[in-house]
Amino acid sequence: MTRAGFAAIIGAPNAGKSTLTNRLVGAKVSIVTRKVQTTRFPVRGVALSGESQIVLVDTPGIFTPRRRLDRAMVRSAWGGAEEADAVVHLVDVQAELAVDAGEARGADRKAHEDVETIITGLKASGRKAILALNKIDGVKRERLLALSARLFETGVYSEVFMISAADGSGVDDLLRRLAELMPEGPWLYPAEQTADLPVRLLAAEITREKVYLRVHEELPYAAAVETTAFSERKDGSVRIEQTLYVE
Repeated sequence: MTRAGFAAIIGAPNAGKSTLTNRLVGAKVSIVTRKVQTTRFPVRGVALSGESQIVLVDTPGIFTPRRRLDRAMVRSAWGGAEEADAVVHLVDVQAELAVDAGEARGADRKAHEDVETIITGLKASGRKAILALNKIDGVKRERLLALSARLFETGVYSEVFMISAADGSGVDDLLRRLAELMPEGPWLYPAEQTADLPVRLLAAEITREKVYLRVHEELPYAAAVETTAFSERKDGSVRIEQTLYVE
């Protein structure tokens, strides 16, 4: 019997949601940069495990919004979670442990506050999430278990996975669990399809990623890319024209 459904990955900005989505899919479907909030809308990647097809919704980071764009992104993230068959809350272990040890920098404290915001939101929604502790590389097991216990005691999680989205450690176990949670039914996408993004939008996202990775002081952080022309040539190559908008 085949299974198919949606799994939303929520978390604070820079928790590693896009990296985890790409790792679960086995292909690049979401952009990854060191800058926070580079995912602006839910990106759907399609992962396969046995007879199950899992449509992964990589949502924008959930945080305390200050601007109109921020509020829209947070609404989008919660919307993706509400509609999903399973929810994974991805937590940056390094930031949480830094707060516990009193060694947190500004970014770590902000990430911790965002985790608390998400826990409050999950309590209000009344639904359980899978807790995925990310970036476990080099962390002692005792510290991981203590952090896991502290977060699990909030009552909003059904189970805990310890993973490294960057190197893939523990990700296969998480994938198999998500596959089990998908409802029975026909697959929603062809087996070879890895994302439901239109090709023009995917091209724009790839360019936006490269801009963030390669240009820094010269470019305002608020940037958007629009694909204005996309045509395939007779020799198999593609001609793409794009416009880059900045503040």
